[in-house]
Amino acid sequence: MTQFPKISFNSPYTQKGKMNVFQGMFPAKGYTTFSVFDFGREFKPMLATIIQGMGQWVFEESEFNELAKMYAKKLGEKVAFKERFGKWMQICKRIEGFTAEVNEKDLSKLSEDQIKHLFEELRKTIAEFWNYSMFTEMFDAGYDAEDLERINKGLGLSRKEIQVMITPTKPTYVKEHKQTLYDLLENPSEEKKQAFLKKFFWIKTDYTETGKYTEKDLEQELAELKKGNWEKEKQELLKFSKEIETQQSEILKSKGLEENPFWFYKELTFWRDERKRYNYMSLFAATQLALEVLKRKGFEKHLNVLMPNELFSLPKKQELEKREKNGVIAIVSGKKIELYAEPDAEEKLEEKLGNQETKGYLRGMSASIGTATGKAKIILSPKDFHKMQEGNILVAPATRPEYVPIMQKAAAIVTDEGGITCHAAIVSREFGKPCVVGTKIATKVFKDNDLLEVRANHGLVKKL
Repeated sequence: MTQFPKISFNSPYTQKGKMNVFQGMFPAKGYTTFSVFDFGREFKPMLATIIQGMGQWVFEESEFNELAKMYAKKLGEKVAFKERFGKWMQICKRIEGFTAEVNEKDLSKLSEDQIKHLFEELRKTIAEFWNYSMFTEMFDAGYDAEDLERINKGLGLSRKEIQVMITPTKPTYVKEHKQTLYDLLENPSEEKKQAFLKKFFWIKTDYTETGKYTEKDLEQELAELKKGNWEKEKQELLKFSKEIETQQSEILKSKGLEENPFWFYKELTFWRDERKRYNYMSLFAATQLALEVLKRKGFEKHLNVLMPNELFSLPKKQELEKREKNGVIAIVSGKKIELYAEPDAEEKLEEKLGNQETKGYLRGMSASIGTATGKAKIILSPKDFHKMQEGNILVAPATRPEYVPIMQKAAAIVTDEGGITCHAAIVSREFGKPCVVGTKIATKVFKDNDLLEVRANHGLVKKL
């Protein structure tokens, strides 16, 4: 049996979600450089299992919180924050242009050297992208809640008021996508349809999906929207930002404040959602280039278990087949990423995490206030979406944009991971759904159809 480096965690912080090796190694590489880029210090070792499209990453929780504190100090002035965001957006615009170029090119007519040049340029740009934006992830392990309490001392805002103050009023890309669909339903035209496809051709891409969004996809999505009350949904979408702006102004006025004291977390929340937009764009470009190379060598079915740096010096098929069969354990330490195709990879990871017990209730972080009672549905990946019915409690490791339709059905949302700026927190506030994030083990201790009470005001999830 292969011996891999021993890594222990004093307080493990886990992140789970659908992921393949190829797509997942781009942010993994970002972890090896971002804290060196800013502070000259290496990120503590972390490890993961990636098995048949599902990934589980384990980090040292204290590392997240310590770095969050350092970044809050480094970027805590508006000028510094704005300057960094501006530099990052310049990188994002390069990614946007690059992705459009890849989409428009006939890759089959390019030589392997030409594709290699494009791919290496993209990898360098993605590395810059993560150097400037990986820090946003550090606030998920609990520092954000602690810092919000500190900021609120002497102000006396309620939890609901704080949640209003950290909610972005600028539209997220998911909202842009939805709004454009509503506009197409209201005033359909071929010109608008083609403009939509040109803007959102990458939107099916994530950490496991690689396809292009086509005219057929658009027609299916429009047909699905027509089945519901899309006119009402459109109006609710339009009025949300205006209502939040009004509420924020009223809270500032009531407290005699000229500026939002929670501006850092409001901007951080928006940044994280924008990060998804450009991350998925970059993954679209990377996978399209990789698939063209692999097709020529008869390796295209092995994309999911390939490391990006292996694309032009492919491992033997036996090694890739072993990864597909066993799954992999990924060790990220210093500047190195090592893969081990280990049998029972998931069980080995669980051994490192140890047993975590509960007394029938869990505590997490209140991301959106309210209370709800309903049957639990454990959603580990989109394969489980069919289980969700109106009024169920959605229990997931985390949520991503593709979860939005089932989040709308949920009476409440509970996640293992995340902080107040994560996707589940953002969307639950927009929908007015009770939400508790960062419970760490909700998907392990609750089962489908358990009757749960979610008291999000107190960050409590209880089995009845």
